[in-house]
Amino acid sequence: MRSGLPVIGSSVNGIPEEVEQGVTGFVVPPRHPEALANALDRVLSSPELRTSMGIAAKAKFEREFTIDRMTDETQAVYEQVMVRSHGIKR
Repeated sequence: MRSGLPVIGSSVNGIPEEVEQGVTGFVVPPRHPEALANALDRVLSSPELRTSMGIAAKAKFEREFTIDRMTDETQAVYEQVMVRSHGIKR
């Protein structure tokens, strides 16, 4: 996503939550080589699809996965815990 490329991943762990099916890439069932091959074929055979998915993937990365955003969100969780459990405010 960061590279501006579409993602093709298996529907395991958090992948289906992060990859928007048909928008930023494709999610295929695990251990399903035919589905993987079909997704790869779709992306490789269509420069327009590859480009649009790549643009969408990079935009999603920049919105949701930057280091600054992740550290800010982690800090916010810690602050909420401190307020709830100890009444400590920043």
